[in-house]
Amino acid sequence: MRYFASNVPGFSSVLPPNVIKSIRPALEFTEQEAITIELKPLLQQFDISEGRPCLLISQLNGAEQQCLNSQILNAFTHVVIQSSLKSVFGESKPVEKLKKELTECGRDYLELAESMPPFSNFVATKKVNAEQALNYYSQRLQHKEVKSALEGQLSVSQNKTEKVSEELRQAKQQFQAASQQNEEEQKVLAEELQQVKHQLQTIKRQAEEKQKQLTEELQHAQQRLQSINHKIAEGDDKINGLNDELASVRKLSEMHLKASETSNRLNLSLQADINNLRAQYLEKLNEAESLTNLVNELYVKLKQAANYYHSLEERASTTELTGNTRG
Repeated sequence: MRYFASNVPGFSSVLPPNVIKSIRPALEFTEQEAITIELKPLLQQFDISEGRPCLLISQLNGAEQQCLNSQILNAFTHVVIQSSLKSVFGESKPVEKLKKELTECGRDYLELAESMPPFSNFVATKKVNAEQALNYYSQRLQHKEVKSALEGQLSVSQNKTEKVSEELRQAKQQFQAASQQNEEEQKVLAEELQQVKHQLQTIKRQAEEKQKQLTEELQHAQQRLQSINHKIAEGDDKINGLNDELASVRKLSEMHLKASETSNRLNLSLQADINNLRAQYLEKLNEAESLTNLVNELYVKLKQAANYYHSLEERASTTELTGNTRG
């Protein structure tokens, strides 16, 4: 809402300052934006009614007919309204409207001229029910007592609030200390975890080297076993050939019974060769068995190394998970 603000207090108005400039030439006005406040919510807020003593002082500078009505006039027991006999603001004469409103409300009023014409004060009063007034002041006294009790409760509540604030501050300090300690513990755990990872990498590298070495030894053993098997196969071929020769010799010995002496010598020689070959064969078999046992032992060691390396990986994973859980 826009209004005309005066350079002198008491002469501002929502209506154009027409005649007032000729009466008070020194007045200057600037048009500005004004904040409006409705009167009805204020009446409800302060519980103003005609049954309780209350005073309205109004200086509206020509806007009486826009702002005042019978409902507002009846809400106050005492009314003092400044108005003008001339239309000093705007074009209308607010006094005629004001007198009409007071008459319709059944209010007796006095018109008191001010020292600065053309302004006048209209004073209207209304009788107050004594019993209602007494009840009003009793309620005000009760309100004071309730206010005093509420102020006491507020003081106690403030003391409790201060106590809770102090406890909260101490709890905050404890939380900060615990957070700092937790950060330090996490730092120590991170360092320990880093050391464990480093040790695990070292063990993993050593296990890989050991596994590589065992694999090479196993390959050498397999090669030796293949060589031995080849030699055994060759020995078997020789034995088979000797057996064939022995069969032929025996057959010849049967055919040449007369050459028994020569046959006996040949048989003895062959028998010695056969025994020698059998001894070599048994030696080769023992050597093959030893190599087989060695291969089995290497296989067992390799399997143990693999299991050990697998357990180390699981232990490292468990340690890392434990570190993360603590963190």
